[in-house]
Formats: sequence, structure tokens, C-alpha cells
Amino acid sequence: MTPPLGVAHTIMVLRERYPKALVCVECGLLLATRPESYRRSSLTTTECRAYVCAECRQEMAAAAQLAAVRIQNLAVARATRRQGLVTIRDVMREPFRGSLFGADFQHNKISPADVLQVRRGRARRPGRPRAIVPVDSNVRRQRQRDYQRTYRQRQKASALALT
Repeated sequence: MTPPLGVAHTIMVLRERYPKALVCVECGLLLATRPESYRRSSLTTTECRAYVCAECRQEMAAAAQLAAVRIQNLAVARATRRQGLVTIRDVMREPFRGSLFGADFQHNKISPADVLQVRRGRARRPGRPRAIVPVDSNVRRQRQRDYQRTYRQRQKASALALT
């Protein structure tokens, strides 16, 4: 099995096989094998030898536009930083302050990690992670005991009703 050819080698092979073919010099795509196929386009011989297909032109235009947008965003970010305005990165570096669910983090000693827990492991439903209200382990155990107690009482009541 032969390895795939590069673009330059592909163009060379196609030009040897079809001397008057129209080939894209960017991707090596064979567009036409005879001059009659592209005669209406009024391309000169030198333009035919350096032809770039529409898809490659679109990709180059998109890349140039993306580069211009990135340069513009960089200039805006630098100007913002020079003016001393707050950026998202600065906000993320600040310690967590404020209140959530009526709990004041500075006075009640509740850390942000207790409020928002990102679950690790297997992926569940897609979307934004849900906020989990912190619950003390003793409270959690007591709730579980109460639930089990009421479940057993219901089971006993239903068993007595059947007899």
C-alpha cells in the first residue's frame, strides 16, 4: 500500500497525466481535465497554473477574518486592562463574597465549595451543574432514620390491615 501523496506531488502527477487540466494549487483538487470545460471562465494560462478553488478561497477568507477578530479582541483587552477595568479573570481570582440561599459566607463560615459541588464520575444529564445546599452529615443521617422509621410504620400498618 502506498502512502497518500502530498498536495505538491498530487499536482505534479495530475499535470503529467492531464497537461491542460485545471487543478487547485492549495488542495490538489482536479476541477477539469480539458480546456473546453473551463474555457468560458476566460482564465489565462498562468491563471490556470495558479488557480485556487472556491472552497480554498473561502477557507482563506474565514481564516483572515478570524485573525482580524482575534487581533481586535486583543486590542480591546489590552485597552481594558490599561484603563483598570475589571475583567472576567480578575473576578475569578477574587475570594468568594456575597450571600447565597440566605447564608452569609463571612459570618457563618460556609465555604463556596459546600454550596456548589461539581459531581465527578459518570456523566448524567447534560446542562449546567445544579447548586447543592450544604447539609450537615448528622442532619442527613437523622433524615434517613426518620424516613426508614416512617416506612416501617407504614409497612406494619398495611400488614395489620390485611389480617
